[in-house]
Amino acid sequence: MRRALVLAALAGCPHTPAQPAPPPPSIAQPPPTTPQARDACADDAARLQPMLDANVALFQKWGDKLDVDPDPLVPATGELEPVTDRVPIVVVAPHKISLLGRTGPARAIASRVRSLVGKDAMASAAVALAIARDTPWSEVVDLVHALTGEGLGRVKVVFAVDRSAVRVPNNPIVAQLHGRGDPIEIAQNIGRDLGEKCPAIAELFAGRNPDQLQIIARDAAKALQSCQCAAPAAMVANIYDALLVPPYVSVRTIALSSTGAAVAASATATFADAAHGIVALSPNAAASFEVSRS
Repeated sequence: MRRALVLAALAGCPHTPAQPAPPPPSIAQPPPTTPQARDACADDAARLQPMLDANVALFQKWGDKLDVDPDPLVPATGELEPVTDRVPIVVVAPHKISLLGRTGPARAIASRVRSLVGKDAMASAAVALAIARDTPWSEVVDLVHALTGEGLGRVKVVFAVDRSAVRVPNNPIVAQLHGRGDPIEIAQNIGRDLGEKCPAIAELFAGRNPDQLQIIARDAAKALQSCQCAAPAAMVANIYDALLVPPYVSVRTIALSSTGAAVAASATATFADAAHGIVALSPNAAASFEVSRS
């Protein structure tokens, strides 16, 4: 009976259906951001930076002591030596040897070297040999033997350093400077145009500080942006390449000795064929240049 009464009492109570849980409070969303407009000038200036930094690194490693066209030279391989002192340069091409702009046969060039260096200084002196890669090896040997006959103590065989990271292919500024007309006047016109477009950049190029390359690498992007790239970054790269990228070269110094290690190649070989034997020598190793009989 009591159970029935309890059930009846429960049945008589008003029924409240289960209520869903209240939703969590909403989190306020930040207002949509307006996308930043890209700064085209800053982007162009940034693209210059790797070239500027690479040129600083090359200059610090190799310096700029020998003014010689590296394009015909054998590319450097391995760790060669920087040129630390200015020395006379004998430029050797197929069937043509020149020193200070004057050409002649091997014996005549060797005699000129002795006149330039001085007879008493020949044994301790060094001469740079900038030898085009397709020069017949036999002509190189004849020249070295002539220099040895005059008493020359050492040669610095010159190799081309890779400058692809700091060069502008088909540079129109280089073409202008090497085209018809007075190169000084052409350079002045280029400088005047740059100064009118972007004085801050022109001031960097006009500097004569020993650390000019480092200063340009540090300040060029800021200077370009100061004039909103009125001088386009491509124009600045062209001028920089034409005026401030030296013809970097490296050398292997060899002590000339008839009893030293023989650097030999066949009579039909070119200098490029024998160059690996020169690179493999230690700096200042004693060596002789020979045409192999085989």
